[in-house]
Amino acid sequence: MMGLSPLSSCAEDKKSSTTNTSITKPPIVTNVKLFGVPITSNALSLLKEVEAAYDKKIKEEMADMDLSYRAESEVTKDGTPVIRLNKNRSKNETDIVHELWHLKLNAEGSPEVGWHPLTGASPIINQAFTKNMNELVYDPILHAKFYPEMRKWGYIPDFSEKENIAIFIQNIPSGEKENEINGSVAYFQACLEIDDPSLIAQFEEWYKQHNLHHPLAVGKSMVEIFKTSKSDTPEQQIDIYIKCLNLLLENTAQFKVGRYGTKMLGTFSRREVVIVIMPPNKKKS
Repeated sequence: MMGLSPLSSCAEDKKSSTTNTSITKPPIVTNVKLFGVPITSNALSLLKEVEAAYDKKIKEEMADMDLSYRAESEVTKDGTPVIRLNKNRSKNETDIVHELWHLKLNAEGSPEVGWHPLTGASPIINQAFTKNMNELVYDPILHAKFYPEMRKWGYIPDFSEKENIAIFIQNIPSGEKENEINGSVAYFQACLEIDDPSLIAQFEEWYKQHNLHHPLAVGKSMVEIFKTSKSDTPEQQIDIYIKCLNLLLENTAQFKVGRYGTKMLGTFSRREVVIVIMPPNKKKS
């Protein structure tokens, strides 16, 4: 991201002040622990909901990850929901709740995304690229669905993102041509995940000051796609994702849903979607 790491997808363990009117009620800490961390009553309710959906207990794992990652979750081949925390970072409840929400959405039908490139598709749309797009475009669409609920529970799910933006806007771009795709994605991610209009305004001004008008314009258009589209169902969320990809990469590739399907993981039926990667539309001369 313009010489800096992508915005973090997981937040530091911070709690909002209970004077914040958006919080439904002050969190109550229970005797239940995950990863040795006491969790609140709201987190406990979410944990019970997730374990009921999978009919299995959450498996807790510590993993050696890059410092830019805080946590991850997945469903194993036997249908066990797993949360992994980065052993190189401190354990905290916010990251745990974040991953519980991802598991909840997965259980409710948010699909695992797969890709199918057609002959003639751009070679730059490789496995690493699509993984980044999942993390930096699709994940924010999902985060926009549950970050508001996390805030009501007393968490600040965008704490790390705010810190990264504050660092970002203090750095002047190098003389090299900036990566316009990452610049657009950064703005889109910030707008969907960060609940701070003044910080977003500063971020926007940063783009203008450094003549990054095209990445900003594309990022704004991606945000407009999200705002003007229905996003209640998994299918609608995937539709937004594809519209954003087609805008972001219009001169490089086209994308469309190939098929939806399911895969049995033990007794759990996981939804999947295959996105077809096609050559870009040829521009009329």
